[in-house]
Amino acid sequence: MNKRLVLTAIIIATLMCLVWAHYQLTLRSASKEVLKTPKALKILSDISYVEQIQSGEKTVTFFVVAGVIENNLSTSVCSVNVTTTFYDSEGKTIGNSPLLAHAELQIIESGKRAPFKTYLSLDAFTPIPSRYQINASCFETVEDTVKGVEVIDQTAGFDKEGYHRVVGEVQNNWRTNAIGVKLICAYYNETGHLIAMSDTVFSTAIGSGSKVTFDLSSEPFRINPASYELFVVVHHYNPLPFTRYLLFFAMLTLVLIFIVYMKRVRGW
Repeated sequence: MNKRLVLTAIIIATLMCLVWAHYQLTLRSASKEVLKTPKALKILSDISYVEQIQSGEKTVTFFVVAGVIENNLSTSVCSVNVTTTFYDSEGKTIGNSPLLAHAELQIIESGKRAPFKTYLSLDAFTPIPSRYQINASCFETVEDTVKGVEVIDQTAGFDKEGYHRVVGEVQNNWRTNAIGVKLICAYYNETGHLIAMSDTVFSTAIGSGSKVTFDLSSEPFRINPASYELFVVVHHYNPLPFTRYLLFFAMLTLVLIFIVYMKRVRGW
């Protein structure tokens, strides 16, 4: 009986380690709790334009709606879903943006902003919309954002071709590598209305404590903004090393328990 109790305790402890390690491996912040009541967010400003993307030998044309939303709630929000409905000159619906189009930032703190983009594919049957309507919904959360990659230096100016440029440096203050880092710039006029948006992607991971330079151009928009705003987007951070070791140990323990059980009980 004692051996069974000990074995049961070991299995339970190992399973608890597995669950905790999995939680840590998928953790993006210190705490995570989502309040499942959808809320609407404020669309601060938006622009629209036609963009052509080369895909192999084929050119795909999109009607793009880019904008900035603001968290006007008293708590942080997550799972921000942005949908756009497009209409023709007669007010008929000609298309909708994907239902899973999200704001660039996974968590938006109270009073903070986040950029977004939605797309409508244009073809012979889908003309350029005459107007559109944007809706942004979200969930309130008490989840904390990871204070990782931050802009530590920036200088703005213009290049020889007349494009606005922001050059500077970012630093990863988190304890592990930052993967899939993108820097987005929103440009505003004197009244605070969005006039353009551009981005640049860091091709490699940014190590903990590392600094990386960036050069962000407004191309193809030749603009003279009154102000601009930088947003750092990180796809994810590598999990802390000890959680990997803990997960490996827990899995190894379960395998050993299974082998011992099969040898003693099943007669391997």
